[in-house]
Amino acid sequence: MASIVFSATITATINTFDETAYRNNLASGLDGVSADDITLTVAGGSLIVTATIQASPDMATTLSSTLESWTPTQLVALLQVPVEAVSAPEVILPPTASPPPSQIPLGDISAGQSIDGSNSAIQGSMLIFYIGCGGGLFIASIIAIVLCVCIKRSYTRPTSRNRAPIQPKMKEWIA
Repeated sequence: MASIVFSATITATINTFDETAYRNNLASGLDGVSADDITLTVAGGSLIVTATIQASPDMATTLSSTLESWTPTQLVALLQVPVEAVSAPEVILPPTASPPPSQIPLGDISAGQSIDGSNSAIQGSMLIFYIGCGGGLFIASIIAIVLCVCIKRSYTRPTSRNRAPIQPKMKEWIA
């Protein structure tokens, strides 16, 4: 729904102002508008009455033109209250939904290429390849280090298998 905001300064007091009559009289001058479509805000001073009229967006422009064409003298006859001044009506349209994003034909996208033109699928595959190679080299390096340490220990620490056999003493041979 659109809103048309229209203000009129009238000669009256808040105590003597009849909101229902004002709404009914204003609605009678606007085609397709009922008193229920009008909300009033009344402020003191000389009495400033702001009417907010609910209407379809299509009707809003027509209603605004009608309100703008009225002179204070015409409003006195319509509203049946003394009108000192009138402000220009303001049309407030509801926000419109944004259009959907434009569609890109899929035939224009080559294999492995994303919609923005980059080769993200190929780049992703390359990233996986590089991570795999790096991980493989890391594991191979760890295995090589472990083997080197094990081989070095086997040459530096004699075990019972690589020691020279103990020769019995000569006395033991004779006896």
